[in-house]
Amino acid sequence: MRVLLKVLLTLSLSVVAGTSLAFVVSNPQSLEVSVSEVSAQAPKPVINRLDSMNVYELAPSAYLLKVGHMLSRELYAQIKTDADVKGYITQIKQAAAQSGLSAALIAAVIMTESGFNPQALSSAGARGLMQLMPATLIDLKVDDPYDAQKNINAGAAYLKAQLDRFHDLDLALAAYNAGPANVAKYGGVPPFAETQNFILRVRAYFKEYAAQGFKE
Repeated sequence: MRVLLKVLLTLSLSVVAGTSLAFVVSNPQSLEVSVSEVSAQAPKPVINRLDSMNVYELAPSAYLLKVGHMLSRELYAQIKTDADVKGYITQIKQAAAQSGLSAALIAAVIMTESGFNPQALSSAGARGLMQLMPATLIDLKVDDPYDAQKNINAGAAYLKAQLDRFHDLDLALAAYNAGPANVAKYGGVPPFAETQNFILRVRAYFKEYAAQGFKE
């Protein structure tokens, strides 16, 4: 159905010395257009490509951003590949046997901390797969934080110590991320967005790896 629009346009302009100038469209039929014609000429809406953009193609280390839930769980998960875990199964299982922790939990912490990058170095100085701070490396007598087995063993031992101290996985993970002093200070998980997101991400990967049978 065509809807006809009749337009009568009158423009009055006042100019200097009181002179008026009028413009009248004498033939309104010449301005008749249909809605379909207007729609066809209208610009197409711009697609918001941010909704489908893969930020990891632009910056592989984007998952390290500490800005709350800016990145979706699905998008964050794209940095993981089977090769990441498979390349360290032996080391993870050894650390699990030594510490008594689940291999899936250790793998989840590694995934969250470094994305399985053995050369990872944070702006705060945390190093290696499990992102151990210099003081922790000294306490655990780790001479080479970039040695995968030494780093995983030390990280697992440190996490187990926090679990033994706080008797709760969330609190142990909070202590791993923010330090046991902060957990003690706040009497629970500290009100830090980074720490709270760390716990959520580790738990998500823990569940995923455990479901895959990576328990031993």
